[in-house]
Amino acid sequence: MAVTHADLEPNTGKTCLMISKTGVFLVLVTILLGLSSFTLCLIAEATRSQVTWMNTRKTECVYRSSGKTPLVCAACAFVVLAMAMVMEHTYLLIAVSKSSPTLLQLDPESPSANS
Repeated sequence: MAVTHADLEPNTGKTCLMISKTGVFLVLVTILLGLSSFTLCLIAEATRSQVTWMNTRKTECVYRSSGKTPLVCAACAFVVLAMAMVMEHTYLLIAVSKSSPTLLQLDPESPSANS
């Protein structure tokens, strides 16, 4: 399906999501939480313990560290990512609740519905 000039025209009457200060705050917090989650994952990966096989009288496995730091960092990254997703869904709920009712209704005569 080809894109026409009518598809590219700005149509702010139907799809304006009313950007508010709360929405901007939630987006910024979500971005910061995502970056901190990524940083925690990098720390967890960098501090993970390495295994060394020792060939003495019997073959044994020796770990370099206890593994508590990677576990705590990975768990914190998971919690932070969950908080970011809650923030994102909160923003979407606010945006949809403040939007016009025409955004939520399907127009059966629109070109996108007919295609």
